[in-house]
Amino acid sequence: MLTKVGQLFEEEKLEYAKKAVEEAVLEVRKEAEEATEKEKRNTAAKLLKKGFSTAEILEIIEGMTAEEVEKLRGAKRD
Repeated sequence: MLTKVGQLFEEEKLEYAKKAVEEAVLEVRKEAEEATEKEKRNTAAKLLKKGFSTAEILEIIEGMTAEEVEKLRGAKRD
């Protein structure tokens, strides 16, 4: 049987662990989203290089905007 102080200490440890896990999950999600966005940009850049139009790229890659594709098109020309 835990004393009141011991019980509070255990509860604090559990809260800390829960918070640490939540933060780790958020970080992993953020990294996965960033990797997905980078892959979209890389794919769009390859399609632009092959002469695909903005409309064609938007049909192929979900979640990209025309502005993003045009920005890549401009960066490709520089």
